[in-house]
Amino acid sequence: MSGHSLNQYLNESVLSIDVEYISPEKAKLYLAKNFSDNRKFSEKNLRKHVQSMVNGDWTISTDCIGFDNHGRLINGQHRLTAVVQSETTQPFIVVRNLPSSVAQVLDLGKKRMMHERLTIAGNYMNINVCSVVRNTLTNYTSNFVGTVQYTDPNHDNFVYKIYTKHSEFFDLLAEKNLIKPSFFAAAAAKIYAEMPQIAAEHARSKYAPGFVHGMEPLDRAIHFIQLACTGSSPGYYTDPNFDTAAIRLKDLWSTRKAQNKHWSTIHEYRLTISAAYAFMKGKPLKTIKPSQKDPFRLFSSLPSTNKNYA
Repeated sequence: MSGHSLNQYLNESVLSIDVEYISPEKAKLYLAKNFSDNRKFSEKNLRKHVQSMVNGDWTISTDCIGFDNHGRLINGQHRLTAVVQSETTQPFIVVRNLPSSVAQVLDLGKKRMMHERLTIAGNYMNINVCSVVRNTLTNYTSNFVGTVQYTDPNHDNFVYKIYTKHSEFFDLLAEKNLIKPSFFAAAAAKIYAEMPQIAAEHARSKYAPGFVHGMEPLDRAIHFIQLACTGSSPGYYTDPNFDTAAIRLKDLWSTRKAQNKHWSTIHEYRLTISAAYAFMKGKPLKTIKPSQKDPFRLFSSLPSTNKNYA
C-alpha cells in the first residue's frame, strides 16, 4: 500500500488501532474469524511463542493482530493460538479495518511466501503453480532460478499477471498432477506458449520448415512432461526419431535422484530447457548439453495461451 493510501485511511478514521490484553477466551473468539486461505500453520513457530509466554518473556511489539475490512483475521494466528495454549493473557496492538491487500506487504512473524501473499489478496495460486510460473521467468544467464529471482513482494503482481495469461495450462498441469518437478513443468509451459508463434512464422513463409513430429502445442507439451517424468506417455506414441530428448532428460534426472542429488540449480534448469527445446523441435539427442543462451523466447513477452484472455 502506498503512503498516500495509508494516510487516506488514517485521515478518514477507518482504521481502528488499540492496545488490548488478550485472554485465552478472547483469543479463541478472534481465531474464529481466521480466514481459510491464511498461511500454512507452523508448529515450530507456535512452540516458540508458547514457550516465550509461559516463561514470562513475551512483550508487546509493533507486530499487530490484524483484521481486514471484512472482519477476517489476516495476521496473528500463531500468536493468538499461543495465548490459548499457554493459558496466559498477553498484550497486543490490534488493528481493525485494514484493506485486504495490506496482507500482501505485511512481513510479520513468519515471512509470507509469494503464493500466500497473492492468495490473501484474493488472487489464489497454490505453492507449486507459483513456483512453476516463476521458473518460466528465469533469467537463463543468471546464477539463480526464477524461484530465487522472483521473491520480493514487488514481484507479486507481475508473477500473477503471467499466471493469468497462461492459467488454463498451469491449472491443467496441476489437475493432471504434472506440476512437479517445477523445471519440467516450466519447460512444458515454454513449449506450449512458443509453438504457436513458430507455427505462425511457418505459415507466413513457405520456406520455413514445420514441426517434424506433427503434434499440436498442447499435445507436445503434455507428451514432454509425461516422458520426462516417467519415461512413458499415456495417450501418445513415443517416436524414437523425435522424442529422445525427453527420455534423455528423464534418465539424467533419475540418475541424480538415485545419487540423492537435487534438481534445483541453474545448471539443472539449463539442462531441462535445452532438452525441452530440442524436444519441441523434434530433434533427437544422445546427450544433453546446456545451451549458452536460452533457446526459447522471453516467456513474459509471449501472448496468452488462454482461450479467453482480456
